[in-house]
Amino acid sequence: MEIGISPQGGMISEEAGAKLNHLANLPNTKVAILTGRSLTNLKAVLAKAKLKDSIILIGTHGAEAGEEIIESPYLADWEAWSSLFQAEEHLVYEPKALSYAIHYKTHPRREEMRARFWAAYPPFKNKFRVQEGIGVFELMPHNINKGIGIDYLHQHYPDYQLVFFGDDLTDNYAHARINELGMTSYQVGHHLKGADIVAKNIIENVSAVYSYIDSVALRRASHSSQ
Repeated sequence: MEIGISPQGGMISEEAGAKLNHLANLPNTKVAILTGRSLTNLKAVLAKAKLKDSIILIGTHGAEAGEEIIESPYLADWEAWSSLFQAEEHLVYEPKALSYAIHYKTHPRREEMRARFWAAYPPFKNKFRVQEGIGVFELMPHNINKGIGIDYLHQHYPDYQLVFFGDDLTDNYAHARINELGMTSYQVGHHLKGADIVAKNIIENVSAVYSYIDSVALRRASHSSQ
């Protein structure tokens, strides 16, 4: 999924949709999208992509697996958090059922804004941890991360070997859980450095991911024809 400057700005390209659908058509293969977006937002973004219904959608960092969470128990917290920055321009607010993200990709002083988020965080730390992404600062309950999305997939499809591709800091929880399970984790691209790289493998870019999908499809087709 291509990252936009706001939650609504992201999209999935026609090529990416075609690759995912092709992969989902292969025998003995499941395809899942695990994202920090709410399931409602994810479905809206994917509406034009014409993805197969068999593709598994998991939202809110693994918390929305199978069904959407309709009502947030944290509305008062999200209101208190966002009110701290209401005078600031160039911010996009994304309230979710179980987390709250503030996007600051277009802010002219990103590091200054990030420092302000951290300075305002201590009163909220007993309830929520911080999940940072590329130009996004998010509060969420301590027990929610993309690792629980991996656990959901592993529990529901125990006979499948999981291969996870992620490019952001938010994906490191999924990488870590995949590694614990002895399965395959890929960091896409080289923008994370040092200790921020948790995946066991690095794949060059999105084009290389597409090539990986093509190679899997070719092997499966060759195997089925024998």
